[in-house]
Amino acid sequence: MCVIHYQNNCLNDLANVLKNYITEKQSIYILSDNNVSALYLSKILKTLKKSYKRVYVFTIKAGEQSKSLTQFEAFTRYLITHNAQRNSIIINLGGGVVSDLGGFVAASYMRGINYINIPTTILAQIDASIGGKTAINFHNTKNIVGAFHKPLAVIIDTSFIQTLPQKEQLSGWGELFKYFVLTGDFGISGSMPKINSDDYITITQHCINYKQKLVKEDLHDKGLRQILNLGHTAGHGLEITYKLPHGIAVAVGILVATEISRSLNLCTKELKQNIYSVYNNIFSNIHLPVAGEINKLFNIIKSDKKKTSHNSLNFILPIALGKVIIKEVKDDIWQKQVELMVNKLQPKEISNE
Repeated sequence: MCVIHYQNNCLNDLANVLKNYITEKQSIYILSDNNVSALYLSKILKTLKKSYKRVYVFTIKAGEQSKSLTQFEAFTRYLITHNAQRNSIIINLGGGVVSDLGGFVAASYMRGINYINIPTTILAQIDASIGGKTAINFHNTKNIVGAFHKPLAVIIDTSFIQTLPQKEQLSGWGELFKYFVLTGDFGISGSMPKINSDDYITITQHCINYKQKLVKEDLHDKGLRQILNLGHTAGHGLEITYKLPHGIAVAVGILVATEISRSLNLCTKELKQNIYSVYNNIFSNIHLPVAGEINKLFNIIKSDKKKTSHNSLNFILPIALGKVIIKEVKDDIWQKQVELMVNKLQPKEISNE
């Protein structure tokens, strides 16, 4: 299991932390995006170059579009032209796009080199950077090409997320919402904790510990770990079709899963109301930016990795707070609930009726 470091203002002491994993003779290849680089890269380079002679930087454009075969090729080419060796280390400095892309390059280059994640978003700190899932998007399908390759370490520093735009904070809360439904815990039924508060740090640790336990039992996502896909079956389609931030799309996907569960009499009305209540406390002003894309949405959802046959998909369905099941759902059932949800998401607050 990879080591998780909780470090406040880690940039000031990053070289000392990395000495546990990287010798002075090894080369470091930092992958970051243009937004994060503008905020932190100069300070990181100043710190690292005191201890390491060979530090290189490859920067991608911020956003989901960079989780692509084009950027995979570009970063791999950069490693080749800058003489990366099997003992070289990739450091992924950024959000989930950076850790997914950088992790997949690390898994592929010379059949696998080591990497370290320094996540700079809520979503990446509590979920994307943990567990060794790496991937790129291809052919309008999320995470369809990838590998399981765990990082050497993950460095969690809440000071990074103080600079996040509101939309990125909400995206992170979407993953926290997922963990609330999965565990029935974390005390977030009223509102999200303040960034950098003791509550936020405690919740972050709780999410990571929960995920690491599942990963330890099921690294390759063949069984129990699949429950972490709660909200993702519909969520990935919503994310691609309506350009929603990942975490917000997952949160809406959880509502879809809840509606499916209720329609199949697998959960109570009270559970549905509880889940909607938490959602509305956090995301009440979220609406779809465009309408009329329902057939495109259906096709994207059908292409999901969780497809089980030509006319059904696996969904993670809540049946109680802290309890979910994996269930094969026929296309006509999930399509009805997805379409109803899309209609609800037109500019008005989501109702729990």
